[in-house]
Amino acid sequence: MGKLRIGLAGIVVILGGYGLMAGDTSLSPLMLFIVGLLLLTVGFIELEKDKKSFWAYSSFAIAAFVFFVSSYTLFS
Repeated sequence: MGKLRIGLAGIVVILGGYGLMAGDTSLSPLMLFIVGLLLLTVGFIELEKDKKSFWAYSSFAIAAFVFFVSSYTLFS
């Protein structure tokens, strides 16, 4: 799970850097979707550490919101 988290974070940084340098915002929904996957991964890692962790449940809630925003911006 740790390698997955680092890989997803790297992809987000690369997409964000490209968007800033090129001034292109067409990849923003994809970047938000990957941020949601990253938050889900962080939530599962926190859940494995402590069974009733506040940060795990908040990561899941934030990931759900990010998936909603990503799908809204993708299909609008």
